[in-house]
Amino acid sequence: MSTANEQIICTNQGQSIPSDLQNLPDILIKKISQLGLTLSIDPSELYLWLENYLSLETSTILSLIHLAITYRLDPLMGEVALWTDTEKQVHPSITIDGWMKIINCHPTFAGITFEEE
Repeated sequence: MSTANEQIICTNQGQSIPSDLQNLPDILIKKISQLGLTLSIDPSELYLWLENYLSLETSTILSLIHLAITYRLDPLMGEVALWTDTEKQVHPSITIDGWMKIINCHPTFAGITFEEE
């Protein structure tokens, strides 16, 4: 985790990247910036979230971020997550909170009613 005294590195785009994440591939930095703009979230908050996933392959992290961007889902609120299959492969997915957000944002959604039988 980051500490208050952690050194911050500034990139050409004016972003602040924690020094322990300065070796991230450029594509991840770009995607984090894009997600931050999409959700109006400070990218530095997303970098703190990303620290939990640095042991994963870059392609897996990119898939998770791409999913969040595509559906405007907030990873900080648990609207996207990762799951591991029986072969130990990690996959991004939309959580129930993410699906609720997608459904509630749809312009033709007028609510839902449950009836007990």
